Amino acid sequence: MCRFLRSVAAVYMAVFVFCCVHNFYCSSAHHLLEQYELLDYETTRLAEHHRRARSADPDRRLADHFELQLLAFGKNLTVVLNPDRDIVHADARLTISGSKHSYSLLRYSDHMVRGYAANYPESTVFGSLVNGVFRGTIVINRFQAHSDMHILADSYFVEPAGYYFEDIVGFHSIIYHSSHVRGQEVHKKSIRGSISPAPHFCGLSNPEIVQKMQDLTLSSHTRAQTLRRSKRNADLPSDSNDPVSKSPIQFSAAEAPKTFAPHSVSGSRSASKKSCNLLLQSDTLLWNRVIKLRHINNDADAAVTEISVLLHQHVQAAQTIFDSHVFRDHSGKLEFSGIGFRVDQVVINITDVDCKQRSESSTRDRNYATQSDMEKGGSYADQNPFCSDSIDVLNTLNLFSQNNFDAYCAAYLFTYRDFVGGTLGLAWVGGACSKNRVESEQNVRKSLNTGLVTLVNYGNPVLSQVSQVAFIHELGHNFGAWHDDVHKNEPYGCLPSAHDPRGNYIMFASATSATKENNHRFSRCSLDSIAHFLHRLSVDGRDCLVHSDGPFCGNGLVEEGEECDCGLSSRTCRDKCCNPRNSNSPCKLVESIIVNGAAKKVRVQVDGSV
Repeated sequence: MCRFLRSVAAVYMAVFVFCCVHNFYCSSAHHLLEQYELLDYETTRLAEHHRRARSADPDRRLADHFELQLLAFGKNLTVVLNPDRDIVHADARLTISGSKHSYSLLRYSDHMVRGYAANYPESTVFGSLVNGVFRGTIVINRFQAHSDMHILADSYFVEPAGYYFEDIVGFHSIIYHSSHVRGQEVHKKSIRGSISPAPHFCGLSNPEIVQKMQDLTLSSHTRAQTLRRSKRNADLPSDSNDPVSKSPIQFSAAEAPKTFAPHSVSGSRSASKKSCNLLLQSDTLLWNRVIKLRHINNDADAAVTEISVLLHQHVQAAQTIFDSHVFRDHSGKLEFSGIGFRVDQVVINITDVDCKQRSESSTRDRNYATQSDMEKGGSYADQNPFCSDSIDVLNTLNLFSQNNFDAYCAAYLFTYRDFVGGTLGLAWVGGACSKNRVESEQNVRKSLNTGLVTLVNYGNPVLSQVSQVAFIHELGHNFGAWHDDVHKNEPYGCLPSAHDPRGNYIMFASATSATKENNHRFSRCSLDSIAHFLHRLSVDGRDCLVHSDGPFCGNGLVEEGEECDCGLSSRTCRDKCCNPRNSNSPCKLVESIIVNGAAKKVRVQVDGSV
């Protein structure tokens, strides 16, 4: 159901636009959406202002922001947006297959924004601005992952209308609330017409896939030697309940040691933020989907931008979740504060280049084209197995893993393949930071720091709310977490009952609605597994996590370019002279404060004190 109402959206910083939110009875945008509203606001002025902000010098761009006021579902939201530059490396590259050159990714990543909703201290907003249109996620009440507070994540999702409508004109976006998404059981019935076996939201919930993944990796003898060596090297005893230690899909590699020391529970936390650098790739099936969207209209450059921001938005979602957790083991001896993510490269495959039809006169070798071949000149459809739309999820991941991704913490393939059984994603457990090497007895070289996510399910596009959860779930596997049902007999409450109002955790084996508190949290068992995995990366000399490229406003440390740093939000800020990260002037001093009833101007003294 979509509803009809009128509202006004104001964009400040010399921009003012009117927004119409239309609500009337019409065909459903998506079979899992119970309710949504259509957005139509004038975008020209916002697009021009955003273009000027993107082309301005870096110092100006850091201070620039946009304010977008929306009335949706009876709630007045003022969204404050800033350029999101923490998520992309300054030297990140974009490779469009068939091109002999790569391009700076900043041209496309500059569309990314992050901010907050005014008057909601625990809110967070992330997404993109493309041609004056915002698409993204607005979380009104962001939960605190490390606290015992029971706060339901109150989230809105804004997506291009072209994802769900082929013929409706006059609207550029839809907006829906997380509670408007129907549950998985309704999904099963609406697709099949009757009760069927539970869909495999994650491929690792299918025992057959797990067994095949074991067969595709190390032999049992070599695997046992690897695990014994890992236990001997650890300076803390292995937890017998740690599923990563028991995992048959576990990896090691020789690499120069890099320090990633766990925090002492009683000691101070590291001042430096560590990030997992990513390669993100889209295949030709996703290209086929995007290039035909109504708002893309067969424009190749627009399709490249669309895919780029789509991939980046999934990383923003992962950043929000992983960065808010403290990964602590059950014993309390290991503690790691958050994991960041940074995009270092994006590869976009184009059908006309990577799946060319071979002419009868062509004499080109029909052997399988490698990734480097595809980047240089594309490939023919009969050479490139990715051109087939009938590859199952395991073979898709296995083929993708045959590329060398040694330069990255993790590499992900985004596709538009409708996998059997409703599978949305698959990843190698404990594969983060692993190096390309010979796996299995077939002497095939693979990179197991890989995973994939598909954006179609049972013939329907996957809602952003669902695909973001799938991506976060698969990254959890890469960092050593198994499904929570592995821990069902353990005393840590990692598998809540079906009647628990807080819902299941991120690593639950089946799809979650992402509307409940636990849907945005890792369970204690996942935290324990990831903590042990991060520890093993350090003691085995395999740590590939990189330091942040610069100051991070909100970490409580005054770094270069910051006047102060009192944390992420006004709720946690204890320095009345400082603006927190979710303010109009993040990590800048306030202009004045009230002292004994009088306003006093705030200034920095020569010694740096306030």
